[in-house]
Amino acid sequence: MVKKTKLKSASRYGSRYSTPLKQIVRDIEIDQKSKQKCPQCGRKSLKRKGYSIWECSKCKTKMVGGAYKPQTSVGQISERIVKKQIKKSIEEEPEEELEDETEEQEDEELTSSNLKNLSSKDEEVKEEIEEELED
Repeated sequence: MVKKTKLKSASRYGSRYSTPLKQIVRDIEIDQKSKQKCPQCGRKSLKRKGYSIWECSKCKTKMVGGAYKPQTSVGQISERIVKKQIKKSIEEEPEEELEDETEEQEDEELTSSNLKNLSSKDEEVKEEIEEELED
């Protein structure tokens, strides 16, 4: 007896093309025609209206996405990259502020009492610091 495959909508191709190709078409069509999760409201009500046009039936949001899925794998990767870059830039900003604060603290620490503790080798540095303190 012949083994039957469940090709659903891809069975319209009959004996043409191979079974693995028809299974791929079946999977794509199932994803394409099923409701997807809306990125705006979070409900599973996003339907495909046309080529890469998706609309949420609850919040009426229209968006552009992939041809068969609302988000493509390339789109997800680029979104992750952007989020990492934003996170990096946010983390770098406080470090710069901390560096400025530490420089201010170092300036405060270099008072005239600290200048006495410097060795004779540091006379040039001592003169520069005195000029900065005068300003």
